[in-house]
Amino acid sequence: MPALVLSLGSLDVARGTAEAVVALKPDGTIDLAIDATLAEAARQLAGRLDRDVVCEEPLAFVGRPLGWTARALTRDELVFRASLALSIASEFPPTWQDALQRLIEAWCAFWPMALWDQVPPEMALPFERVRQGRRSTPATSVLGQSGREFGVAVYDDAEDFHRLFDAGVMKGNNRSVLADAGALSNAFDPLGVPCPVVITTKGMKPRKPTRDDLLLLAGSLELLVGVVRGVTETPLEADDVLRFQRTGDAAPTQRRRAKAAGSTPRRKPATTGRAAKKPRSR
Repeated sequence: MPALVLSLGSLDVARGTAEAVVALKPDGTIDLAIDATLAEAARQLAGRLDRDVVCEEPLAFVGRPLGWTARALTRDELVFRASLALSIASEFPPTWQDALQRLIEAWCAFWPMALWDQVPPEMALPFERVRQGRRSTPATSVLGQSGREFGVAVYDDAEDFHRLFDAGVMKGNNRSVLADAGALSNAFDPLGVPCPVVITTKGMKPRKPTRDDLLLLAGSLELLVGVVRGVTETPLEADDVLRFQRTGDAAPTQRRRAKAAGSTPRRKPATTGRAAKKPRSR
């Protein structure tokens, strides 16, 4: 089985921007090379690989002189490449790769639905999470009704959503996944979606994201997409299930504060800052 070489596009590095090329080896390990140009990064990588190498078609111009065979990527390989590019740009640990791939898969299903055109900004959808026997009640809202910040936010509970919407403050944790059309376009354009940027806060202050934030965002997207097919729950991990709250337990909640006559509801920002490094590409 040959090694597969992929381009991750342009990444921000200490000295500016550089081209990143990665090889997925037959044993499942990954080798990364970053240099000023694609050709230089590819040559750097070639010196560490066996001769049996396949590269994606856009790398053919640098790969063929090195003896590599070019071919089109499968969709699974495109998702893997996008998750690896986002992981490196956001400085996520390699052990989060499975959660990040799941988030990107869910994002790809969510994005074409344009739910911000169907779900009002003042609505929070209540979930129930049962994790190792412990129950919590997070809530999610769809973002983008104002024409910006397209994506989804997940709050610790519906009360925090109302606090944010009514007064612009939160007490608990917030995690959002928002579209950044200018980021990592080389990795995400082939999937037909903008790059999803993860932003996390606690009490309105930026905090570093966790693997659990990625899983909770992925599960929320999966449920939002699945509701049209009658899907009401999704496992996050073993003994960890996220589901819409049962009918009668809770219903979608809306902003409760009365508006003055003639005023227009205004969507509060999903977060107040970025905890993760924002990925960028040229």
